[in-house]
Amino acid sequence: VLFRSCRSFCGGWGSSEVPVQFQARSIRSIASIMADFEDFDMDDFGDAGGMNMPRRGRRGRGGGPMEVPFTVWLHTAPAAGETVHLTGSLPELNGDGVQLQPIAEHGNGRLWTTTVQINPAGVIPPGTRAAAPSSIGAGVMDTLLGGLGAGARGGATVLPTFEVSYTVKSAAGAVVSPPAGSEDRQAEYGELRDAYYHAFTGCTDAIKDDGFQKIVLHEVYTLQTGAVTAKEFQKRMQCLSHAAGFKKKRLNLDKAFEELIAEWGMDTPAPPQTVLSFAAAICSMSNTKHLRGFGGAMDAFGYGYDDAGFLGLGGSDDFPGVGHRLGGGDKEQEKEDPPSILVCRWVVKHCPSREQLNELENERGGPAEREHRHRGDHYNNQQVNQGVKSCAEALYKEEFSFEWLKVLDFLPEHSQPKAIGAWKQVNRKARAEKEAKALIDNYEKYLNQTIRNVVDMGQRLLSNPAATQEARQKQEEDHQRLVDALLSGLSTFAPSMESLNTLILNVEQKLQPFFPQMASKAAKRIQQLDFSSRDRDTLKRMITALPILATDETANCVLQNAYPLSDDFGTDDVAEVIRLVTQERTQVRQASQNLQSTMRRWLTKTFIRQEDQDKSGLQDRPREEAVDKEKIKRLMLRAIKGWHQFLSLPTFSEEGCIRNLLFELTQSSVFKETEPLQALECLLDLEPQLRPLLDGIKEMKFEIQRQAQRYARDVQEANGDDLTPLLDLLFKSITYLRSYVIEATLNYLQAKGSLEKVLKQSDIWGRLLATDWLKERVTSDERTMSQALRRSQDEASQQLQNAATLLASGKISLHDMHVIIKFR
Repeated sequence: VLFRSCRSFCGGWGSSEVPVQFQARSIRSIASIMADFEDFDMDDFGDAGGMNMPRRGRRGRGGGPMEVPFTVWLHTAPAAGETVHLTGSLPELNGDGVQLQPIAEHGNGRLWTTTVQINPAGVIPPGTRAAAPSSIGAGVMDTLLGGLGAGARGGATVLPTFEVSYTVKSAAGAVVSPPAGSEDRQAEYGELRDAYYHAFTGCTDAIKDDGFQKIVLHEVYTLQTGAVTAKEFQKRMQCLSHAAGFKKKRLNLDKAFEELIAEWGMDTPAPPQTVLSFAAAICSMSNTKHLRGFGGAMDAFGYGYDDAGFLGLGGSDDFPGVGHRLGGGDKEQEKEDPPSILVCRWVVKHCPSREQLNELENERGGPAEREHRHRGDHYNNQQVNQGVKSCAEALYKEEFSFEWLKVLDFLPEHSQPKAIGAWKQVNRKARAEKEAKALIDNYEKYLNQTIRNVVDMGQRLLSNPAATQEARQKQEEDHQRLVDALLSGLSTFAPSMESLNTLILNVEQKLQPFFPQMASKAAKRIQQLDFSSRDRDTLKRMITALPILATDETANCVLQNAYPLSDDFGTDDVAEVIRLVTQERTQVRQASQNLQSTMRRWLTKTFIRQEDQDKSGLQDRPREEAVDKEKIKRLMLRAIKGWHQFLSLPTFSEEGCIRNLLFELTQSSVFKETEPLQALECLLDLEPQLRPLLDGIKEMKFEIQRQAQRYARDVQEANGDDLTPLLDLLFKSITYLRSYVIEATLNYLQAKGSLEKVLKQSDIWGRLLATDWLKERVTSDERTMSQALRRSQDEASQQLQNAATLLASGKISLHDMHVIIKFR
């Protein structure tokens, strides 16, 4: 059903009334929805008439009635005997409505709630009410477009799904509040949600802020008492984030959590589900781009998904997420409040590891818990991961603290904060030097504390070993796994090369068994660090002082880091690091195949592709289009100089290695996509600048000559018998490269070896044996004119002179006479 809806929905995009940016965002949304459906445990679905219908109360057309809580915050507590009633446009809320009950634990009589049995089949967003099954996609599009603020097709305003109203009544049933004529009907958009939260008519912003905090405290209380599961709590927090009547949600959430933490105590152990539920709530209340519009898109589809927030359907500053309006969000996007460092520190301090979560999952038993074991309340939950990451980033980037590193064994690798390069930030003037030093100092404090803790743990294991061999082995494996994770985190987030050096030295001195592992961990950090000039100089000293870093892996990581090049880490620095890495005392280690492959890719990206991108690229131009010659010369010279600099390194000196690297040079766009005659002209013009480079590497010299020869051959094939443009270029002056190409052209045209062949190619021989060229030959040397061309000149000249002598004396053969007459 979902697939058919998406197909029908996308089928109407041929019309211009659907914005292009909406199409692109819808594609991403649909892809996320499809991907999330793959995570469902299909055993949770039965077969009803050949269709999968949800069971166990999942929301859907066949899921039966849902229990939906409605909660309201009043500006003042009702007097004794007065009650709060809920009415609305839903069938279940018609007539006298439903009476709410006060929440005794929180709110001082101002927080009231009730649970209403609602049939989801009767709650259909207006955009899909009139849609027939074959055109349901059109209705979905109407609803989604309305959620984007574009209105339905045809310009109609999107209508609310239903409306609700709260009244305070006396014991006799008379309406006490709000006053007659001031009834405030609160509209809800989109598909039916798991819970609804409202503020009573007349509440000021300050009263609403207080009410929001009381609602959060109550929901945490229900979680602690077991009235709701962690998953249900997360859904309720998500619904609360869409409550239109409340503002500053993130700030008020932090205040409520701070109150709870102060009551519990920062160091008091907390249940894992409570900690991760807090993290998920923090994520739900964030206004970051990837969190905007949770719920709206899936609500608009309405096909039985409980929690559209997991999808992360996003928006941008110009184009809000699809759920922003349908989800009941505020009319104006709230500004993101700064995070509470107290709450972040508490979440990080008590966050469980993945191993602890797995143990908790494994402790659950029985068929009824199989779904929880399969998906878990928090296992691989995107909102939980994002919430924990937000807390870690707040401590890292606001407090320059490294205490958050303990959550690395919880966060998936792709969800970890981005590491900071302290000194690079100073160079960019985005972070004061004082703050950079604070970051490094805090890192070293945490490093020293961690090393001490690891040493103490190792000593305790030695002094108190387990009773059995199997238990001792498990202890050792757990210890090694923990230490490896700690060292990985410390190396990955080292703020500078000095910090990384300090870590390696500490491990070498105090954790010697783990020292060999530091080579790969350090290389990974080298690959990711945003190098400053200080980091660059420190790295060179470290490679010299620490032999474990003198590996091809380090060289590979440096190359991967050094694209694009920066002022602080240029080509000379890259070449120097590779030289240091491959230098082994008095010997040089030849580059491995892996290093050669990395070098090929790096050379191409650095000296070919980047320049092409800056100059709009040659590969995107038609072959026949004339390209500025100076630009081509600049590209060619830059590429050849770049290749020459690294081919000059001793580690790449083997002939096979040089040929391997040169292959990428001649296959690049500047050499392959340029018109042949123009490319040949550029190479010939560059010869004076290239000669000092090519004389040192014979393989590179031969490759450039071969490339020039190929250009000349391509010109001949393209122009046929008309060689005038090519010959005009080649005979412009005498240079070694020109003489090489002329000799190659003679061979290609088969213009040598007999009188007939010479006379047949009289155009080229007429120039080659002209008086000025013969005079130039006398003053030139081997660096200006090749020996092969000199021999060809001598042979052709001798053949012509012999034929002339025989012709004058009347002794010429009839065959030669025939040839002379034929080519007269």
